[in-house]
Amino acid sequence: MNLNALDYGLLLVIGFFTLVGGSRGLVRQLFDLAAWALSLYLAFLLGPAAARELNRIFALEAYLNQALGPLWGDFNLGASAVNALGFIAVLIVVKLVVELVANMADLLAKLPIIGTFNRVGGLAFGLAKGVVIVFVVSILLTALPMGGFETHVANSRLVDAVLNLSPALTAEIRGIIADVRP
Repeated sequence: MNLNALDYGLLLVIGFFTLVGGSRGLVRQLFDLAAWALSLYLAFLLGPAAARELNRIFALEAYLNQALGPLWGDFNLGASAVNALGFIAVLIVVKLVVELVANMADLLAKLPIIGTFNRVGGLAFGLAKGVVIVFVVSILLTALPMGGFETHVANSRLVDAVLNLSPALTAEIRGIIADVRP
């Protein structure tokens, strides 16, 4: 099996995520994934209420409008900044709370028998994460014009193998990219 430089680079990405997954463990990685998903969901859901509360307590909108002035005509920069602060505040608080729970769960996951399962599961999860990243990169490499780099992509055994994991998804994403690309 002849591999080119692109194949070796993509294998390094997969190997990196696999090793990081093994060192972090399955429990930590699942909590990190859940923390981001929950943080983003709650930030979108509760961010506007947090922004209103921040504005009520600190009068940020009026202060920011006065300090920044009209930068783009009648665009209310203060309100946008307060909304962004509300979103960020909820995101950080939820991420910190989930991180505390993750630290406690990670202590349990280091127990002897559970620890072995945690590391092996972390390796598998890291491997899957690496393959997904290589899948997305491979789709982008084959869907976008790359000039002289296209021969490396065309001759890559790993790109072909990864894209053949899900031909239907590959075709769907390529179609979306083709619709967006000028």
